[in-house]
Amino acid sequence: MTQHMYSITNDGFGIHTFELNIPNITNESFAQIMSGIEDKNINHYHKDDGSVIIYPSRQGIKIHLNRADNGIYGIRAVVSAAKFLDNNASPIAILNTESDFDCLYHYLNDTFEKSLGEEYNIDSFYLSRVDCCVNIMLSESYSAERYIKLIRRSMNYGKRDKIHTFPSSELDSYEKNGHSFRVDTADYTFTAYDKYFQLEDIDEDYDAMSESMLRLEITVRRYHICALQRENDLDENIKILEAFAVISRSIFEKYIHRYFSRGNYYCYNAMCDMIMDSSLSNKKKDSMLLFAHQQVYCDSYRNARKNFIENWSSKNQYYKAIKGFKLLDINPMSLSYRDKHGDECIPGLYYLLDM
Repeated sequence: MTQHMYSITNDGFGIHTFELNIPNITNESFAQIMSGIEDKNINHYHKDDGSVIIYPSRQGIKIHLNRADNGIYGIRAVVSAAKFLDNNASPIAILNTESDFDCLYHYLNDTFEKSLGEEYNIDSFYLSRVDCCVNIMLSESYSAERYIKLIRRSMNYGKRDKIHTFPSSELDSYEKNGHSFRVDTADYTFTAYDKYFQLEDIDEDYDAMSESMLRLEITVRRYHICALQRENDLDENIKILEAFAVISRSIFEKYIHRYFSRGNYYCYNAMCDMIMDSSLSNKKKDSMLLFAHQQVYCDSYRNARKNFIENWSSKNQYYKAIKGFKLLDINPMSLSYRDKHGDECIPGLYYLLDM
């Protein structure tokens, strides 16, 4: 695959979605909010469980009045950052360091005051979630769907990490699972999905920027938000959001380095040829060829590692083999015959993200 066939969009790294929360409000406060939105004729929807969803006039935000089992209400605002800041923005756009955070601050305060009451503003809430993201433009010859299969197969997630899938009872679940991959790891939630497929699935209009588009997201939860807040002495939510726009690339770099092997993806035969033609020791070559052979029959990196150590070798030989792949800039997991589509080499995530 040649370099001109893929690139990051001009938005670069940034934020797509964030959530603001107030854990609980009094029944009196809830009644005042409901009275206000009805008096102002603000669009809202009552759910069967007693919760309410408020749809402010400005696009890109939903405000949930969630009712817990004990009858106590809380407020959760879900904001699609770029769309909220500019209602005419593309659904592909993300909030980055070039965005107008002062304007975002004023829009949020104005929306909360109009929807909830004059005592509510952005800092009435705590920031509970930030989705850092990046868009990668791909060609039709190696689409987002095919790259997602590579990510799923080559990610070095752990035994306790949880992979999310669409349930079989859901319409088109097989196709949706083929176009997305999500896993909860010990630190973050990582998601890779076909952005154009997702927009078409929800019937959202968009202008295609490439033949295919891969969206990568890392969801940051409250623990890491608080850590960033303490480390940088930040006491305003808008400043925390601005800081995440700045460090979003760094978050991706650290995550990719932890869970993915460096190197490009090669078909099995090309991988073996590169190993054999290298100047590595014969012993290291043998370990690498053995790993390369047995990984072909494994559906994930974790299974390939486990199978290699338990049935073929040892932990020491495994680490030597992986070190050899790193020296040759080869990802230990090969392209499958079905997924290489005529290409002997596909750039790894390090190269897609220019890391």
